[in-house]
Amino acid sequence: MLLKENQISIPSADGSQMMIECGTGEMTFVAPASVKRYWKGTIDEFQSALGGMFGQAQGAGGGMPDMGKALGGLFGGESDDPDELNVRVTKVGDETIAGYESEHYLVETGDGNDWETYEEIWISGDLLRDVLTEVGECIEMALSLGQELSTMGPSGMADVTAVLASPDYQALFGRGYPVRSERTMQMFGMTMDMSTEVVEVNDDSIPDSAFDVPSGYQRAESPFELFGM
Repeated sequence: MLLKENQISIPSADGSQMMIECGTGEMTFVAPASVKRYWKGTIDEFQSALGGMFGQAQGAGGGMPDMGKALGGLFGGESDDPDELNVRVTKVGDETIAGYESEHYLVETGDGNDWETYEEIWISGDLLRDVLTEVGECIEMALSLGQELSTMGPSGMADVTAVLASPDYQALFGRGYPVRSERTMQMFGMTMDMSTEVVEVNDDSIPDSAFDVPSGYQRAESPFELFGM
């Protein structure tokens, strides 16, 4: 992740990239280098396109099968109603990650004596302060967008919706920046362990060109054209 002034860029090894310009409220998706296409628009335009895509997939107004429920089963969701789940966030310790003091939390969903681990997450107040010094509230916009997009996935993933809507979970991101996250989830009948971790933070100078669309790329009408959708 690259942070400079009011801009955020998340590049990938295949040449793809997501960029957010918080000053204008615009975001840019750059397809892998083999595709040479990009899409640029406001965050509102992207959310509208995403909502429209899932609305069509779930048969909104069209009488199509509810693909959301089918996909929810493949992803391992046990309930379509997030209101049936409670969320519990518990601090379990402290740890130093990438040189930053962090707080370790256990996030669970369930009720009574029946609780399942949703995620283990470590957050650092010191890293959040460093990030805010560089990009201010831009990082809050990026985190909020990521959480909001997660709730737009297929129905059946009630645990995701319940956790992201939890005030206790949301409060974690006011306390610090996530430096590590570990989660186990069911997807397509398989158990997948997902982990992200900050391994290095440096203040090297970032050229303005890091936030430009590469030359020779064609602009797409929809962000989903980049993924063949």
